[in-house]
Amino acid sequence: MLHQKKIYKLKQVTKLKFSDNYSSNPITLFHTDTTVDGAINKNYILPLSPQEKEIKIKFVEIYFYMDELNNFEIFVSKLDILTLGTRYSILFRVCFGDSAKFKMLGSQLSFDVNDPSLKLDYLYQLHNNILTRLETSMLNYNFTGDDIITIQFLIYKVYYNEKIIKSPQNIFTLNKLGLNKDLVDTTIDKINLGYNKLLPLSMEISDYDKLVELDLKSYGNDKIVLDNNTKLFSDKDNKYVISLDTKYIEGYPNHDVNVYTPNGLKVLNILDKKINNNTFSRTVGNITNIISNNNLITNTRVKLKLDVVERPKIHRTLANLQINSPFIGSLDIETFKMDSISKVYALGYYTKRYGLKTFYINKDLNSDILVADCIDSLLNSKYNGYTFYVHNLGRFDSAFILKSLLVKNRTNEDKYIIDPLCRENNLILSLIITRKQKNKTYSIKLVDSYNILSHNLKSLCQTFQTETSKDIFPYNFVNKDTLFYSGIRPDIKYYNEDVTLETIQSIPFNDWNTERETIKYLNKDLISLFQVMNKFSDHIFLKYNVQVSSCLTISSIAMKIFLFKYYKDNLALINKRSVYEDIKLSYFGGVTEVYKPYGENLYYYDVNSLYPYVALNCMPGNNCIFENDINMLLKDMLSAFGFFYCSIKTTNSYLGLLPVRNAKGIIMPNGEWKGWYFSEQLKFAEKNGYVIKVLKGYHFDKIYGVFDSYVKDFYNIKANSKNLVEKSVAKRLLNHLLGRFGLNIYKPSTRLIDKHEFNDLSQSKQIINFINIEDIYLTSFINKTSKNICDQFNVDYKNTVINNLKSKQENEDTFKDVSIAIASAVTSYARIFMGGIKLQVLNNNGKIYYSDTDSLVTDKPLPDNIVGTNIGQFKLEYIMSKGYFISSKTYCLILGNGTPKITTKGVNDNKLNENSFIKLLKGDKVESQRFESISNFSEGYVNILARKAIVLDGDAYTKRTKIFIDNLWIDTKPLIIGDTDTPKMYTKEKEKEKEKEISLKADSYKKRVKLYQNGHWTDTKPIMLEAGLINIGENRLKVLISFLFILALILYGVSFLFSSSPEEWDDDLDISLNQNLKLNIEKKDMSGGVIVNDSRNDSKNSTTENNDGVIVNDSRNSYIYDSRNDSRNDSKNSITENNDGVIVNDSRNSYIYDYRNDSKNSITENNNNNNK
Repeated sequence: MLHQKKIYKLKQVTKLKFSDNYSSNPITLFHTDTTVDGAINKNYILPLSPQEKEIKIKFVEIYFYMDELNNFEIFVSKLDILTLGTRYSILFRVCFGDSAKFKMLGSQLSFDVNDPSLKLDYLYQLHNNILTRLETSMLNYNFTGDDIITIQFLIYKVYYNEKIIKSPQNIFTLNKLGLNKDLVDTTIDKINLGYNKLLPLSMEISDYDKLVELDLKSYGNDKIVLDNNTKLFSDKDNKYVISLDTKYIEGYPNHDVNVYTPNGLKVLNILDKKINNNTFSRTVGNITNIISNNNLITNTRVKLKLDVVERPKIHRTLANLQINSPFIGSLDIETFKMDSISKVYALGYYTKRYGLKTFYINKDLNSDILVADCIDSLLNSKYNGYTFYVHNLGRFDSAFILKSLLVKNRTNEDKYIIDPLCRENNLILSLIITRKQKNKTYSIKLVDSYNILSHNLKSLCQTFQTETSKDIFPYNFVNKDTLFYSGIRPDIKYYNEDVTLETIQSIPFNDWNTERETIKYLNKDLISLFQVMNKFSDHIFLKYNVQVSSCLTISSIAMKIFLFKYYKDNLALINKRSVYEDIKLSYFGGVTEVYKPYGENLYYYDVNSLYPYVALNCMPGNNCIFENDINMLLKDMLSAFGFFYCSIKTTNSYLGLLPVRNAKGIIMPNGEWKGWYFSEQLKFAEKNGYVIKVLKGYHFDKIYGVFDSYVKDFYNIKANSKNLVEKSVAKRLLNHLLGRFGLNIYKPSTRLIDKHEFNDLSQSKQIINFINIEDIYLTSFINKTSKNICDQFNVDYKNTVINNLKSKQENEDTFKDVSIAIASAVTSYARIFMGGIKLQVLNNNGKIYYSDTDSLVTDKPLPDNIVGTNIGQFKLEYIMSKGYFISSKTYCLILGNGTPKITTKGVNDNKLNENSFIKLLKGDKVESQRFESISNFSEGYVNILARKAIVLDGDAYTKRTKIFIDNLWIDTKPLIIGDTDTPKMYTKEKEKEKEKEISLKADSYKKRVKLYQNGHWTDTKPIMLEAGLINIGENRLKVLISFLFILALILYGVSFLFSSSPEEWDDDLDISLNQNLKLNIEKKDMSGGVIVNDSRNDSKNSTTENNDGVIVNDSRNSYIYDSRNDSRNDSKNSITENNDGVIVNDSRNSYIYDYRNDSKNSITENNNNNNK
């Protein structure tokens, strides 16, 4: 079970009530306004109309810690606010990691229950759905239960008016062919004509009995081309004319069938090709199926028309520039803490043309006004159209800027129009801020430079050799009492840990002023950041003719260079949703594995540019055929190239060769399962003993040399250039191109909207993420109406789409320069390469201790021919005397000179040492710490927290099975998974199916007996065996043990009947099941009462029987039940007495407490004993 300690004091919401009533008046779907040029302003929040003001929407936030979410009873109690007969929209987010990131857990769900007896069932389904979503998110974003801070539910009553209009189902469904709609390039109606509406599933003319043959001579139509061999038919309703031409190839007939309207308009072409006497293929549009003995066989082949990755369009303004864009600047803010919350106290900006401009807080300490004043000074003709780089905008500065501008929007007549662009996790990449003043519109763009050059500013200044470098400053000295301080220089303890006394000697000791020193420090930050970005931009433009100001990330810069200079227009753009979702399941990130936890005299190797190197292999092209129901062994498909869904059976080897996603992350197991993989990795696994059966998949053509020139050019610069800037840039461009192809193809739209728009949006479109800021929601969503979501909320899908198209609100945006097929192929080739090297080491009697995506630790040197400086060769990073490998990216290397090199994922602690890892190796826990930052956009601050205490667990590694000798972990072997444990690989379609289950399954909870009152499910009790002997509860192990106990008792009794005298039957019996489990069973005559004691744990585990042999107390679950139940009132409030009038079951309280023994877990019943 996942568990998270309660570190943060979070808002806990229970028993909240929605008190606002809804108006029945309809509301408009989206608020829009037009600018001077008629374009729609997406983020200008209009005043509400009187009609809309009547609608009151109240949002309630509920938070769960991980242990609370795992507890169904707590889950139900916290969702007690959900009342019957009301439709709610619920959004789910998880907050995790050291910077408190929030991720949506899938799309929003509708919750609507009218029948009180179904509420618990619906909550049970909802609970399972959330846990499934959470597990999927952990796999996708590589975090664990220990990283989770909280799970947030945002709940509100839905206001809606329209009812969904159901469309009639087609006769022929694609599901029958195992196809998704987006694979087909013709309509369902036309497919119907080809398969069962017009034509028979036969090539025999005699089987065309549903058609009426026409006379060629009497039928005259210039548009229908006929010859003497053509047969002409009409359907009985005279809606279609069918011409059939037959040609014989190798003795078999082939039919060319054309379907026309009566006036000669061609509707469809169908090709039938004979395969043998009973079998032929039929092609309708791009679908080819096999038909045998008049039956459709689902071995379907679909020829897909895939678009190619597009070259980017050059912005007209930037295209006319012959130099790097001069319209750039830098912006930065400085903060202090007031009442534990960060506040802006200084900020400014710099451009080469206009120089520096800074702002410092007044004594009223109003940060919002300070930030707004700075932005106002930029919204004029001087800076109109400028791009300002802000280092760490998304994680830090944007929280302060957005909140301040939205606060001012409350009172401003000329409001700010804010257009944010976010990643999927709501990490802001850029902000375009626009404002209309005196009939003129001015705008600036803020861009996060950290996404382009992801290093701290100090190291960037060194790399780019800027004239101005980053300065030092006593951050911890500044607070509300020292903002206007003048006096002696602050003590060294207020500076960062890396600052020495020698470093601060240049700072005046007796004349230190907070405002002056802050502005001086801020100015250096602004100038140095500008110089870094200007040098980088100049280099990229002069060498590759790409304007950096048109890009937001280093990967987009690399992609533009590739597409402009190296691309041959031959890569498939996988923009068909079902194809994308399937191939995405074959796309695995890096794999990290611990093999042996400790070793001596070891070698640590890295591969030189692994991904660029393997990208030199052949890649999938843009010619693709989908084939369903293949059912062939891979060894019989040697020419197969593409992505295939297969059943896998491994060998029992030390190394797993195919990755699997499960709750532990990405593992390399042994066993049997099914999954999607790239063909070349499947062939590698089969070559090493795997048995692979191909079930379905996508066949691609091969293309060669796609990345050869790009990789070789940039690797040559990286390896040989003496220019530090050129070398650094080449390394970044080489490493960041290929990952770009793996981006999610669907671009989320991002807007600032109010609650009413949020309400409307959530009923028709998938919400990716959101942030609440001043009652405005920064919302990322897929800008295409979702039929699944409309169905959930009873919204008319068809009319919603039409209305959105009219208002230009239906525009799903996709990347045109990504390809999941390329990303999957590259990472698969990398695993093949590393897997081959590992097998080579093992085959040469070497040992492997640890491996990462592109690194390896072994006890023997690698062969000289694969070690060197060339791309794809290994580089010897370290020779170590000892190595401790505890978990993924958690290890300690003791180098030859005795120096430790310690890596601990997510931990910043220089107090860890070799002894810490010795403890971890023994399975102990070690206390450590790390820095954390908390972003609060709603309040407008980001807190960089002090070190947070965490615990490193020596038993944390679970991706391979550990092998112990004398309780000491010495080795590992692959996990074993079975076919019934097929990994959970989720697509959005499967997630939709899960969501639908919530509204379809109403009686699925089976773990306890349901108690009903007036026909409604109101409570539960433990499941009991019919004889009332054992309380099953939720632990099946107890059932098994109890069964074995009863069986043993019977056998014991039988043996005594034949071998012992009755006097011996009272002897104590001790049955030892195994070394760790003992059942001590006593049978004593107590005037008819029998006590049975189960000593597997302690006195809590006892059961007591009454005179009839019925258990009245099984304290393993603390419940009492008497099958002789004498109901005094009704089934809910029943009291059961034994023969002496003593209550043994009062279901009003569901258990009996015997305070005289001070134990809930012990009740002894005896007719002659008053101690009851």
